[in-house]
Amino acid sequence: MISADMEGATGVTWTGDVVPGTEQWQRMRRLFTGDVNACVQGLVAGGATSVLVNEAHSAQRNLLLEDLHTSARLLTGRHKPLSMMQGIDSSVDGVVFLGYHTAAGSSGVLAHTYLENSITGVW
Repeated sequence: MISADMEGATGVTWTGDVVPGTEQWQRMRRLFTGDVNACVQGLVAGGATSVLVNEAHSAQRNLLLEDLHTSARLLTGRHKPLSMMQGIDSSVDGVVFLGYHTAAGSSGVLAHTYLENSITGVW
């Protein structure tokens, strides 16, 4: 399983990169989809027979569906009971956390945790 967040994807360096509807967001969607596809390709090359991608950024409508690797299944949409781990069960052999930003209070790009001012730590 790949749990993917746009805020740590290739090229994302500021809030404007992840604001839906903007020209910059459209550009970053292509790069984000490329990161996910590279990960899927690596997992398949390593022997994975099934790859579930759980999109976990904002409204979870950032990956370009028509460009997603054909070996991937996509889980998208908000309000997942298990959040970034939705789709995990006893059949999952491993999880890749792809593109996550740094935690609230840490040095790094777009540092925050889940609901910026509401939840400041997840362990």
